[in-house]
Amino acid sequence: MSADEVRASYESQNIELTIALVEFPVHEEEQDGISATEEEIKRYYDENQDAYKQPEMAAVEVVKIDIVPSARDRQESQEMASMILDRILAGDDFGEMADVYSEAPTAVNKGLTGPLYKGQREDEYFAALEALAPGEVSKPVETEAGFYILKKIDEPKGEEASLEYSAQEILFSLAPSRETYDSLATLAGEVHQRAQEIGLKAAAEEKQLEFLAPEPFARNFPIQGLGFVPSLGDFAFANEPDQLSRTLRDDSHYYVARIAKRIPESVKPLDDVRDAVERVVINNKMREAAERRAAAFRMKASRSSMAEAAKAYERELEKPEPFRAADNTTKLGRNSTVARAALALEPGMLTPPIEWRGSYYVAELLGKSEFNEEDFLAKAAELRGRLMQQKINEYTGYWYEKLRAESNIEDYRQRL
Repeated sequence: MSADEVRASYESQNIELTIALVEFPVHEEEQDGISATEEEIKRYYDENQDAYKQPEMAAVEVVKIDIVPSARDRQESQEMASMILDRILAGDDFGEMADVYSEAPTAVNKGLTGPLYKGQREDEYFAALEALAPGEVSKPVETEAGFYILKKIDEPKGEEASLEYSAQEILFSLAPSRETYDSLATLAGEVHQRAQEIGLKAAAEEKQLEFLAPEPFARNFPIQGLGFVPSLGDFAFANEPDQLSRTLRDDSHYYVARIAKRIPESVKPLDDVRDAVERVVINNKMREAAERRAAAFRMKASRSSMAEAAKAYERELEKPEPFRAADNTTKLGRNSTVARAALALEPGMLTPPIEWRGSYYVAELLGKSEFNEEDFLAKAAELRGRLMQQKINEYTGYWYEKLRAESNIEDYRQRL
């Protein structure tokens, strides 16, 4: 961490600036007539082809098998709820049953929910709770999460829009059993076998399963209709076209896939990106025009004054209240390039045209507060520490992203 960096940080936080400035927006009405010729579009495209590269792509066909509870899983969960309800009705303590059997987080508190509001549980939950009298216990209530047994503590309190409920609950989660996982894995294996014999689409139809043919996708990108599936993406880019996958898996699905095709990295044809290239060319010409106007303005201001130049160019001469570069009190925002440039000037000097947030600015430093050497020396160590930590955080973020991009991460969940 250099002494100049520490000093610059102190100045941005402590030196008060008084400036006058004139703005030249890149996008304004007088530039609406700017256009791009075919030659300019072609030249920019030829000189910037890296910007229009299409990464290697893969197209796959996929059979997706949802990992969801079976009818038997549902029946077993309901039967367990009914058995515990019978014990409660026979005299067993509700709280003790919740402590032992509930799969809800409230089990540690003997099923007591504390204040509970609509939206925190499913609608079926509250409908059942509202039908109970205080102290009454419900029959098993089926929700998306599973089967609940509920005991109403008190009547709801508060306004209708924000009623506060109070209950005890026992949840028997509705989740796929090991047998269900095994059964679905077997089904995926059967799809794989039949796909080798009759093709993947025909195998999906035979088994009445969902068949998908997403748009081509790039490595480490989400797949249309499926989202981000690392195991499927890895398979698609590690094998050749027409390869059939083994059974792949993520948290919610089994997959069997075939690589339909691979599309090598290429540069998108000009016809496909013409509109985008044209917009860039026009935007660059508008920026150049704005910079030229700002430079001409600065020359006139240096020979006369900012006020006279602003009048000649029909521009508003802005004089914000005194501010520090690190403040967020002006239209420039915090630590703008305009304010940082002004810090390096002496009163009466002009900045060159400076681009900032879609405009070019010319600023005159009218005055600035004195640099307090004693205060700087007292705060330098603390500033140095903060700046060093900021650099460490930035480097750590850069290092992590670079490591993630370069790593060959394998998802072992598919092998379970």
